[in-house]
Formats: sequence, structure tokens, C-alpha cells
Amino acid sequence: MNVENSLRALSFDPIAESRRLLRNDPIKAAYELARNLEAYEIEVIKDLPVSLKYSYWFDGHGNLYTNEERLPEDLALSQFDPRERGGFFIEGFQKMTQLLRQHPGEVILWYSPPGQAAFEDNPENPYAEIKFTYGQLYIQYFDGGNVNSVAIKVTNEGVLDEFIPHINAFANQNDPVDRIKYLLTHPTRTGLFIDDFFNQPWTNQPVYQSHKGNLYDLDSVLSNMKGRFFDDEETARDIKDNAMRFMELKIDAPAISAAYAKRIYKVLRQTGEERIPLAGSCGGSTVTRSEIESILGISNPFANLYTTKYRLETSTKERWDYYNGDCVLCNKKNTKVGPCNICTNCEKEFN
Repeated sequence: MNVENSLRALSFDPIAESRRLLRNDPIKAAYELARNLEAYEIEVIKDLPVSLKYSYWFDGHGNLYTNEERLPEDLALSQFDPRERGGFFIEGFQKMTQLLRQHPGEVILWYSPPGQAAFEDNPENPYAEIKFTYGQLYIQYFDGGNVNSVAIKVTNEGVLDEFIPHINAFANQNDPVDRIKYLLTHPTRTGLFIDDFFNQPWTNQPVYQSHKGNLYDLDSVLSNMKGRFFDDEETARDIKDNAMRFMELKIDAPAISAAYAKRIYKVLRQTGEERIPLAGSCGGSTVTRSEIESILGISNPFANLYTTKYRLETSTKERWDYYNGDCVLCNKKNTKVGPCNICTNCEKEFN
């Protein structure tokens, strides 16, 4: 796989992302990239069922924005493609937004099911060939200042009977396409504040099976989600630290490609694996360590046993002892020089 194809398979578009980020001021762009990378590691690389917590802000007209500045480019609705699912996703989002504003503090649920991403056979529609392989259940509430939202991945739709039983029952009376439309356009009030939501006696059952075969049940998902809403200081700190580093870079497509590839490489090194499946709602892909190293320009020291790098990586390199600065090889006194630990007489390196 060449670099271009590798990037296409990694579930991000560095060119599109760089164009969007470069429209922002450097601080805002750095923070958005840092947050995107954190979400990418959680949801794509590690394929965990619970997303980061996302925040949205209302304006005086009831529109939701992805940034507190509420600039035109931050309008949440403008970031949806009307060709996706015939505009029913947009319709559902607008209804959810109204419920959030009309019922502050109350948890609102909204479900986007798996299945077709477009409902007509139109070759000019880029969504016509896409099929989502898992559903997403959005849990959100308006705290009076901003909307807090978390999404969970769903492969066992039986869990919907816990959260939206009546909506799910009506939806299941329809054919597959109409079922998707019904679920998308029926966000639901729970009548519960967020603390009460987590204190409900939910029935534990499977929720999501990852591309790696890991199965996550409702108890673990709810525990993780509660942490996202209320106790995610470590993630916030990591995002801030990474944003500070990105402020020193030009955030163009090559820099973005390298940043995402480094996230994959970090997990590969942590796990010791040579390949890793990447999750995606349209189906996953698998990338190898060598492909990521190719993107990053990292040479594999074990690719050629004749190279100097191979010998340096695999050899035990001889180093010398010293006692009180005296060289044990040439027996000269006080010959250790500075932090380099080099004997000024025989030029051997001390430990």
C-alpha cells in the first residue's frame, strides 16, 4: 500500500481537515486538531464504544454551535451533508435541538441506526455506496450554559428497549429504510436529569462488539460514559498539552497526516502488534506497522540485516567503567571529561 492509499484507508482526510482548520486562528485550530486526534485514538484506533464529551452552544435563535464564539463556520447544522440519508439526519438533529432548548437539564436521547447512508440509487450521491455497520446512540442535556453530549456505539440494538422502547417498537413495524427514517426523526425525552439517568436500574446486556472482537456491556458503557461527563480531567489535560505543541506548527495536510499516523504508531508500540484494525461506521480497515512507518518516514531497522542501523539496534555496545573519574583501561587519574564521560587519554567512553 502506498502512502496516498494508506492515508485514504486511515479514516481521515488530511487535505479537507487542513483547509477547515486553516480558516481558524492558530489557537483555535491547534485545540481542534488536538481534540480530533484524541477522539480518533478512542473511537477509531482503540475502537472503544464511548466517545469523548462534546460541547455545543445555543445562540439567541436556538441554533447550536460547536464553539462558544458562535462564528458562522461553527454552526453545527452547516456541517451536515443533506445528501446523507435524504436529509432525515438533519431533520432529526433539528428536532433534538428544539427538545434540548425547551427542556433544559433533561436528558434527550437520539439514535442513528446502522444501514444505508442514502435511500436512492443515485451514482452522483457519494453516500449511495456507503452502509453504516453500527448505530450511534446520542445522550445529551442542556445545562443552561451549553449542551453536553456523548455518543455510544451500538451493535446490539436490543439495548434500545432499555432506553427508547416505544420508539423502537414503532420503528420495528416498518421496512428497513422506513425504520431508519423513523428512528432518525424521533429524538426522545427521558424525563430524567443526568444524575437520575445514571441511577436508573438499567438491565445489563451487550451493547457493542468492536472490530477486534471485544464485547462491551451496558454496565461498563454507562460507567465509562459517566466518567466522560463528570471526570475527564486527564483527557482534557492531554488535549491542552498537545494543543500547545500544535501552536508551534503550521497545520497543513502533511502535518495533519503525520499527527494521525503518530497516534496509530503510538498504539502499535504500546501493544507490540505489527498490524491494527481501524474502526469506522462504514466498516474498518487494517494497517500495518510498516505502512505507518512509511508515512512517517521511519526506516525499519530490521528490514536489512547488513545495515549499520540494524547492527546498532541489535548489538550489545561495549561501554567502560570508571571509578572516581579514573580510567580503568589506561589507569590515568582524573581523566573523565564533562557529561560526555570520555577519557582524555585513551578516548574510551565511560559508563
